Amino acid sequence: MTWIQTVEGQQASGPLKALYEGVKQQMGMVPNIVKTSNLKPNSLKALVGLIGEVMFGESGLSRVDLRTL
Repeated sequence: MTWIQTVEGQQASGPLKALYEGVKQQMGMVPNIVKTSNLKPNSLKALVGLIGEVMFGESGLSRVDLRTL
């Protein structure tokens, strides 16, 4: 089994804390996929941008449909 170190929101600091706060503000929570990418903040920033575009960008799908993807 693989184990990935994660940082919870209250333990985050610096750029990671800022990313977590932005995600939480937009989504209401910090998903586990975001927490598992915490060791490389630049990669996490790109992932957060992708998730934001897919979930909140212009689309013909409803939010419910997007969440099922």
